[in-house]
Amino acid sequence: MSVKELITYIATGVVSIMAYNGISYLDGKQPFNTIPRANTIQAEYVVPNKLEIKLIDLEGDGQRETIIRYDETNYLFKLDEKGVPLAEAYEVRPPKVIPKK
Repeated sequence: MSVKELITYIATGVVSIMAYNGISYLDGKQPFNTIPRANTIQAEYVVPNKLEIKLIDLEGDGQRETIIRYDETNYLFKLDEKGVPLAEAYEVRPPKVIPKK
């Protein structure tokens, strides 16, 4: 299992637990929210306290995207065409200014 898949599974579980408990961590009012520290984690699993979640309007369209950060790397946390959560690496490119002729 890849790191990307592990991050997706952990983030899905974290979001499910937050929704089940009625806790809103994704309201965008705080900087990245962190997960409590864990003492022992199996080697092939994501360390929970290295996982952070935030909502950001990356596209400037007024709609926020869910971002997960793991070990200082950001991923888009979204649903595939079947509705299954997945984490994707991304980059933001600044807009290009083209002068009128």
